[in-house]
Amino acid sequence: MTDNPTPKKTKKPSLTEKRRAARSFALQALYQWQMSGNSVTDIELQFRIDNDMSGADIPLFSELLHGVPAHAGDLDASFEPFLDRALTDLDPIELAVLRIGSFELAHRIVVPYKVVINESVELAKTFGATESHRYVNGILDKLAARVRMTEINAKRESKSPDQECFLDEFELIRQYFSDLGQDSSGCVELGVGDDCAIVSPPPGQQLVFQLILW
Repeated sequence: MTDNPTPKKTKKPSLTEKRRAARSFALQALYQWQMSGNSVTDIELQFRIDNDMSGADIPLFSELLHGVPAHAGDLDASFEPFLDRALTDLDPIELAVLRIGSFELAHRIVVPYKVVINESVELAKTFGATESHRYVNGILDKLAARVRMTEINAKRESKSPDQECFLDEFELIRQYFSDLGQDSSGCVELGVGDDCAIVSPPPGQQLVFQLILW
């Protein structure tokens, strides 16, 4: 008698992964809009039919796909001063990435500017030319300094001289240990990126921790 193997459970994508997938689909759809001039409504319908989007944040995909064309003129004008070439000379992928990034900086204020830039850089790495991500990073960094000045200044003012690189998520982990009555000093160090930390729990404590950002 042969035992039936236990079917493997499919891991559900995290919110961060779903939003990243939404941005990826939005970039491809906006590229098609730029090249064809077709209606974004028709393009969205086509994408929803032709692609398995179960692992994507559909509302975000729709917001980007409709929001970027609706504000394209203003978005282009916002980052054009930082270009080293004419807008018409931009690679179509770079243009689409910059439009998505500038849209999120201007219209999705709840998303931290560093996350917006990082996600745009990842899009450029995946779909753009070899050095596109560096170019996109530089342009959006300059744009963020203008349109997210209040957020940037607030972060600078909240940093202490000894821990000026610690971000809010590190404070959340410190608070976790504090709530347990544990000394949290020295248990959190600087990690890489806005959504991770290097954690050394106090003696006798174990920590399983996942931060869901944007």
